[in-house]
Amino acid sequence: TPTRSPNQFLHFAVLGPVVVLLLLSVTTGCQLREIWGSPLWTFFGVWVLAVGRAGWRRVALRRSLLLAGGIGAALLAFTVAKQVSYPYLSGKPHRPHFPGKALAAEVNARWHARFPDAGPFPVVAGEAWAAGNICCYSIHRPVLFSSGNMGALDFDPALSPWTSDADLSRRGGVIVWDATQLGDGIPPQVAARFPSALGEPAVELRYRTGADIPPVRIGLALVPPAR
Repeated sequence: TPTRSPNQFLHFAVLGPVVVLLLLSVTTGCQLREIWGSPLWTFFGVWVLAVGRAGWRRVALRRSLLLAGGIGAALLAFTVAKQVSYPYLSGKPHRPHFPGKALAAEVNARWHARFPDAGPFPVVAGEAWAAGNICCYSIHRPVLFSSGNMGALDFDPALSPWTSDADLSRRGGVIVWDATQLGDGIPPQVAARFPSALGEPAVELRYRTGADIPPVRIGLALVPPAR
């Protein structure tokens, strides 16, 4: 109708899905993940320009830039506050608190201590999150052998065509799993696939937070290179 704002569609397109998801989470208790929010802001830039009444005039452009900067600063402050406070409020760590760099450094040290003449390990297999962090932070830049299932000791050659059981057995590498879930010893399925795998004491590291939460425990097995 003539009494409605011409920007009403943009208000609903930008803010409507966010409000619906927040109400759904509050009423049902379902967990919202930050990564789901990426497509929600498709029209955000257009909305800022429309609300700020941007044009070629300097005043209008400055108003839009201030609005965008203020919203960006507010979102940044919210994100930082959420990540810092989350372990204290929930008693559980979040992804940014995972000690990935420290885990990679410890695995590097264990490999070189066990095989000083073997060179860098070329493959990391096992639970996707721990193995992925080692691939990211290790100076050896190994390839990832995982099915991508977070929290599961699952690595399928069909989903990692750049490597395989035979490749890992031939060139050597490391296998990691959640020791809190599966225990410190080499899991039976790993021992069956890689008889030469050598068990290591679980890697125990504090999460990157001052909150009083249990440390992360990652099981570790080293597969020596074939001679």
